[in-house]
Amino acid sequence: MLLRIATFVQHWTSAPKIAKEIIRFKDDFWPNGILADKAPERDASVRNVTQILCKAKLLGIVSDELRHIIGSETTRRGLLCLFELLQNETLNRRFIYIVFEALLIKLFRPNDLHLIFEKLYSQSARVKEEYRRRIFEQDHFRNGILNAQHHYNELNQRPYYLNRLSVRTDDDSASVHRSNSSSQQKCLPRSLSKISR
Repeated sequence: MLLRIATFVQHWTSAPKIAKEIIRFKDDFWPNGILADKAPERDASVRNVTQILCKAKLLGIVSDELRHIIGSETTRRGLLCLFELLQNETLNRRFIYIVFEALLIKLFRPNDLHLIFEKLYSQSARVKEEYRRRIFEQDHFRNGILNAQHHYNELNQRPYYLNRLSVRTDDDSASVHRSNSSSQQKCLPRSLSKISR
């Protein structure tokens, strides 16, 4: 089993395979150097058939050894949950962006692209508010006790760590704490304040 996994990973990460996939991607989206037309919209019956085929393909991926260890019913439920997860357009788009960003950082490592991405993220009010909210929760919910005397403005300086896989939500609770006052701008972490100048 381990040998099969190692062989699979080695095959898909080999230089010829990556080159072949890049060429196929280019030919699909830019045939003969021209941007391809948008694919026609599929009707409901075609979508249903495609979903059934994809579910069957997913169920066929798992080897008999792994299915025996995990259990057939657990494997089936897990793969169907994975299928439903892959139907979420917002998560798919976000996942593609993050993979593409990681690929760019890896390919152009000497150019310090991660600093450019951090600078881009630092301009977003949503990212700033999310960072403040997480620091607030870490500071005041660590022992399960909320200290009501503290507010976002009294946060300590922390390094720039954000979970970029979080999904954007437009809830009213986040907008209540948003403010353009200069006192809130001072509580940004040092890395954000440096690169946002």
